[in-house]
Amino acid sequence: MKKIYIADLDGTLLLGQAKLSEYAAGILNRYIGSGGIFCPATSRDEKGALRILSEVRLNAPAILLNGALVLDTATGQYLKKELISSEDTDAVVAAAHKNNVLPLLTCQQGDIAIQYYEEGGNDPYKRYVEFGKKRDPQGFAEGYGLPSNAEPLCIKFWEEHADLAPLFEELAEMHSVSCAFYEDVYNKGLWFLEVSSISATKKQAALYVKELYNADMLIGFGDSHNDEPLLEACDEFYAVENANEALKQKATQVIGPNTEDSVAAFIAQLEGF
Repeated sequence: MKKIYIADLDGTLLLGQAKLSEYAAGILNRYIGSGGIFCPATSRDEKGALRILSEVRLNAPAILLNGALVLDTATGQYLKKELISSEDTDAVVAAAHKNNVLPLLTCQQGDIAIQYYEEGGNDPYKRYVEFGKKRDPQGFAEGYGLPSNAEPLCIKFWEEHADLAPLFEELAEMHSVSCAFYEDVYNKGLWFLEVSSISATKKQAALYVKELYNADMLIGFGDSHNDEPLLEACDEFYAVENANEALKQKATQVIGPNTEDSVAAFIAQLEGF
């Protein structure tokens, strides 16, 4: 039986502060080296995900931006790309302005992802932009006057729950986009709202990877609201102990917390390592 392990990163496979342990990298490399297939599924973009997984010898596609992109990690080419229409992009930005929050618009331009931002905003927004520009100066650009080669993939917000909840309720009524609204695992009290094409979910991306490999089984791991679509795609799904209650209720089983390398340990147990 051909199976694929597919895991969320932040709050699931990774330890605190977005770190992949030496132990987890070793288990994944042993599994991959034995002919196994491992696929990361994350809300991060290519640069952020591959930086964190640099010690893992990936042999399968990576699901990025909650399913907006599926990356061939061997060639660096995108196998699947789901864009937000210009009409939906404009509608989301307008709704954000009406609700007094500013969006971060992630676009693919050639082989790089760029986040477009506006000056101003609340303190969390300013901190996100300032930190991002320091880490990746080429990955941020001011204004929404997009060049012709910009392909909108995801619109992200990072604010307190009370600031984002009305916007989430409004955008949830749009039938052409999908919304993931969940608490930041590293900054308690702050929440992410991520808006993508209705075709850009971890479920659709995971099923695409399953078909690509003609696999019999998907075994998934997650912790948050944006992993619920992944759960729907999987034949078995394991929630970490720190996952939200709704996800734990639907999971095949609840395993230990991410801070104890529970995903890697569980894979090791299943594989007899």
